[in-house]
Amino acid sequence: MELSLVKTLGQIAGIGGLGISLVIIIFRDIIRKNIFPKLSKKDSFKLFKLIIILSWSIALLGILTWTFLEKNIKMDKTNNNDTINYLKSTIPKRIFPVINLSFPLEYQIRLFPEDRVEVFATPGKLKKVWFGYHWEEYIRGAEYIVWGIDDRPVIPKFEFEGEGYIKLCISYTKYHNQQRDLRNIDDNPSHIK
Repeated sequence: MELSLVKTLGQIAGIGGLGISLVIIIFRDIIRKNIFPKLSKKDSFKLFKLIIILSWSIALLGILTWTFLEKNIKMDKTNNNDTINYLKSTIPKRIFPVINLSFPLEYQIRLFPEDRVEVFATPGKLKKVWFGYHWEEYIRGAEYIVWGIDDRPVIPKFEFEGEGYIKLCISYTKYHNQQRDLRNIDDNPSHIK
């Protein structure tokens, strides 16, 4: 019964209820010991008065704690939205477009400064890559960083022997609202889609 009392009051009244239920359990056992007949009237009154004061004090402390926590939790909830949005913005988004090198790249892909790109191509066919700054030797498994002016797209370039496809792994934390894979945009020529 004691555990169910603690559980019920804790659920109904939170920390205040938990404090009250613990006081009731502790002092109920003191009263059950039937020590009052053994004490003088003056000592019985003092003990009973002490039990009442301590019970009331613990209950008040529980209610004040609950009020304090409730006020701070509400404040944290409003701040949590900002924190969650910030954390979401720092988690990299990743896309994996496959680019057909026989079609113009500006209809298929655009990148933005600070995007990180891994390139997967047929070994030996891709020689160099350009991501806004200078030509770099293609190294399988390397991560390239896109250079450019803020908010302006960068169209990558590839030095590739013949025709073929390149798969990109694009990871970005900025410019979330800017589309990078352009292959399914309505105003593109139909052969690009």
